Amino acid sequence: MSNAGAISADAYLAAIIESSDDAIIASDRDGLITSWNRAAERLLGYTKDEALGQPIGSLFVDPRDRQRATEAPVQIESSLRRKDGQCIEVSLRASVLRDGNGDVLGESTIARDITQQRGAEVAARRLAAIVQSSDDAIVSKDLNGIVTSWNGAAERMFEFTAEEMIGQSITKIIPTERLGEEDYVLGRIRAGLAVEHFETVRRAKSGRLMDISLTVSPIRNADGVVVGASKIARDVTEQNRLRAAHREALEAENRRANEASRLKSAFVANMSHELRTPLNSIIGFAELFADQKFGPIAPKYADFARIMVRSSHHLLQLVNDVLDLAKVESGRIDLRPDWIKVQTIAEEARSTLLSVAEARDIRIELEIEPDLDDVYLDPQRLKQVLYNFLSNAIKFSHDRGLVIVRVSADGRDRFRIEVIDRGIGIKAEDQRLLFTDFQQLDVGTTKRYQGTGLGLALTRRIVEAQGGKIGVSSDFGRGSTFFAILPRVAVARSADVSSAAEPATAVQEN
Repeated sequence: MSNAGAISADAYLAAIIESSDDAIIASDRDGLITSWNRAAERLLGYTKDEALGQPIGSLFVDPRDRQRATEAPVQIESSLRRKDGQCIEVSLRASVLRDGNGDVLGESTIARDITQQRGAEVAARRLAAIVQSSDDAIVSKDLNGIVTSWNGAAERMFEFTAEEMIGQSITKIIPTERLGEEDYVLGRIRAGLAVEHFETVRRAKSGRLMDISLTVSPIRNADGVVVGASKIARDVTEQNRLRAAHREALEAENRRANEASRLKSAFVANMSHELRTPLNSIIGFAELFADQKFGPIAPKYADFARIMVRSSHHLLQLVNDVLDLAKVESGRIDLRPDWIKVQTIAEEARSTLLSVAEARDIRIELEIEPDLDDVYLDPQRLKQVLYNFLSNAIKFSHDRGLVIVRVSADGRDRFRIEVIDRGIGIKAEDQRLLFTDFQQLDVGTTKRYQGTGLGLALTRRIVEAQGGKIGVSSDFGRGSTFFAILPRVAVARSADVSSAAEPATAVQEN
C-alpha cells in the first residue's frame, strides 16, 4: 500500500513539473541534464530528447551565473541562450540535490522568462529620462487633481520643487479666477477625452503669471480604466507677446496705409474736379465751333473742331474714371437702383459710342431677348458697364468690323450681358490681367491703343458691387466676348468695394 502511495506521489510530482509555466531542469553531479519539462522546451527551443544528457552549463551566456545561482540565497537574473541563438533574460533559482548522507546527487534549476519585464523596465527608464529632460513641463495627477509626478521643467517653470507639489492639488498653480477650468479638464479626462492646445494662465510660486498652452491626456490602467491625467504645459508668454507686438505693428502699418490711401483719394478726387471744370468749358466751346453755331467755318477747321470734341470727350471720360476709382478706394460706392429697361440702356450706350464706331466703319448690333422684363438696377452704373465693354470692343476691333451687344436671361433671377467683337483677341496668359487696376496689355511708349487700364477694373468693381460677376472668353487673333451676369433686382443701395479687400477673380471662359 505504501509503495503504491509512493508511486502516486512521484506521478503527482511529475505532473506538477510538466504543467509548470516555469522551466524546471534537473542535472546530475556531472552537470548533465536529466530532466527537462515542457516549459523548458518552450523557453529554450530544445526538445526533451535533444536536451537530455547535454551539459547544463552550455545554456548559460555567462557560465559563472550557474555557480551564482546555486550559491545565492535568492533568485538571480541571468541570460540563457536558446537553440536558435537568441539570448533571453531569465530569473533563476538553483538548488543542490543531496542524498540521505549529504552527498551531492545533482542540481534542480528553475528559470522564468523576464525578457518582456526587462524590456518594459528599459522603456520605463527611457521614458523617465525623456520626461525629465523635456523643456516642457510634464505633470501627472489623479482624478482628484492631486499631483503624482512633476518633472524638472515643471520645477523651472512654476518654481515649485517636486517635493513641494507631489501629493498636493494642482490648483496650487491655478489663479483663483480660473479654478473652473480644472473642473472642465477633469470632466473630459474622466470621460476618456483629451484636451489639446488649451491656452490659459498659470501662476508660479513667486506669483508671476504666465501664458500656458496645455495638452492633457487620460492615463489608463491595464484594464483600460482611466485613473489619472498626463499634462504637458508650455510657456507661451513670450510667443504671445511677440505675436501681439507683431499684430500691433501690422495694425499701425495698416492705419498709416489707409490714411495715405485716403489722402491720395481725396487729392485725386479734388484734382479731378479741378480738371473737369475747365474741361467742360473746352468741350462746350469745341462743340459750338464743330456745330458752327458762330457761323460757317472752313472745312479744314471744322475737322479740327470735331477732333477737339472727340479728344475732349475722351479726356473727360478718363477724368470720370479717376473719380470713380477715388470712390472705390474710399471703400464705398453709392448705388441708386430704379426700374429700367435694358433695351433703353443698351441703345443709349450704343448712341454714345456710335460716332466713334462709324469713324472706323464698325457696326454695333443689339440682340436683346424680347421676353426679358424690366430690371431694378442703377441705370448709370449699368450704362457704364455697357459703355466700357463697348468702347473696349470698338478699340480692339478691326476697321469695318462688327460688335454685337447681346442680352439674355440667365435663370429666373439674373440676366447676362455679352459684348462680342471679332478683333485681335487676347492671349490666354493675359486674360487674368484684364480686370486689374491700371493694368494694360498694350504698354510702352509705342503702344497702339489709348487708355489708362481703369475701364475694365472699374467695370468689375461695379458689377460685383451689385452682386454680379464678370468674365471673358477670347480666341487670340479672332476676337473676344466680355460678359457680366447681374441680378434682375438689386437689394443694396451701397456696397463696400474697398480695394483693400481681395476682389473676386473674374471668370474666364474658353
